[in-house]
Amino acid sequence: PNVTVAATRMTYQITNLQPYTEYLVKVAARTSAGYGNYSVLQDPVRTLEDKPASSITELEGRPLNTTTIELTWSNPIQPNGDIIKYAFSFVPSDGSSVYNNHI
Repeated sequence: PNVTVAATRMTYQITNLQPYTEYLVKVAARTSAGYGNYSVLQDPVRTLEDKPASSITELEGRPLNTTTIELTWSNPIQPNGDIIKYAFSFVPSDGSSVYNNHI
């Protein structure tokens, strides 16, 4: 989308962007005769990370032995950054205890 600001301003904040997304930005000056050439940032600008906007996908579990289960999954569709950890919560199906773990 195009935005126009007063000539007295030399800064502008582009808002409501997606987290952890690269944007290409260009700016042009205008006189009453029209717009000049655009100046283009050489490198895209990336917004900062946010928490994942979606859950992990394809979560599956299988027993390995009498005391161990193995979980597998895929990353969230919208991670909004680099995933650095996963948190687990598990409870016996009778609801008797709750366990938490982080890896």
